[in-house]
Amino acid sequence: MQAKTTRPSEETLAEIRKRDKVCVYCGKDFDKTHHTETRVDWDELEHLNHKPDWDSVGCYMREGKPVSEIVAICCKSCNSSRGSKSLLKWFKKGYCAEGKNSMVKIINEETVANVVKKYIDKYEKTS
Repeated sequence: MQAKTTRPSEETLAEIRKRDKVCVYCGKDFDKTHHTETRVDWDELEHLNHKPDWDSVGCYMREGKPVSEIVAICCKSCNSSRGSKSLLKWFKKGYCAEGKNSMVKIINEETVANVVKKYIDKYEKTS
């Protein structure tokens, strides 16, 4: 079952974009002009949760929690690779584990941005 995904407020999005200047997974700089032929360097909104039936943003907003804890900005390449996998499972896949991403960088729990590390500690290690 697919939940309706609530979009963060513009104020929250501005806060997230101010924090996430590079991909939260691979550290790649974004092509903010969106003029490149390929879209892999484009920045995308990333919901850190992987549960398709959970409207995490909507729940957080209703509970008065900071949405910036569960939403980040990543590159199109990382977002496409991850799909709906949990972060810890995704880190074990070829794209992350073997450096098959466009940065040729191993992506794991130690190399990602702090917002991702905190999310993993709070939600993926406890479930």
